[in-house]
Amino acid sequence: MAQEKLEAFRTQQRTGYIGAGYSGWVHLAISVGGSVVLSAFLLRFVHRVRPAEWLTVPGGVLVANFVEYVAHRVPMHRPTRFLRAVYHWHTMQHHRFFTPEAMAFESMRDLKVVLFPPLIVSLFLGGAGVPISLALGFGWSANAGLLYSATSLLYFGVYELLHLAFHLPVEHPLAQVKWLRRMGDKHVRHHLPRLMSQANFNVFFAWMDRLFGTYR
Repeated sequence: MAQEKLEAFRTQQRTGYIGAGYSGWVHLAISVGGSVVLSAFLLRFVHRVRPAEWLTVPGGVLVANFVEYVAHRVPMHRPTRFLRAVYHWHTMQHHRFFTPEAMAFESMRDLKVVLFPPLIVSLFLGGAGVPISLALGFGWSANAGLLYSATSLLYFGVYELLHLAFHLPVEHPLAQVKWLRRMGDKHVRHHLPRLMSQANFNVFFAWMDRLFGTYR
């Protein structure tokens, strides 16, 4: 019965939400390729980096990990007044489309339910990435702002790729890589209905999950 409900929901999403004109390859190229190209473009303007300015790279990774954690724990799993669309896409679509018993996407078209929609990417990067980049750029140095921006974009690209890897079919060669499978198992536990709003909000580096006691 559960399998029948899952298939019915997936069929509904594929005919309604995903639509005939959607291309998973294009979405992946824009999401991951765009983050790499834009970060490379920004790095072209970085010159004569002082030792202290390099701290924006590990600092940017930590900030991105925190933003990922907070965004995943709150608006993506708890409906809020101004970010209800984020909750709907993640909890009501992604978590219903992919269950612990059926984590794999079946075609590239299913990537619309895996990769972030452009609007949500704009909200997260615009709400957290841009203000901090500008503050560093004007308050410290152009190099600091550019390095932070490039780090945030690359973090997002890695997030998208690894999250996609966790939803690969089990027979895919990448799904057999030991460390990917181990991180994927943690993500499967996040998809358990009883845990999805309580644990494993970091998709790969579980630093904030461990810090705030939500690692399972």
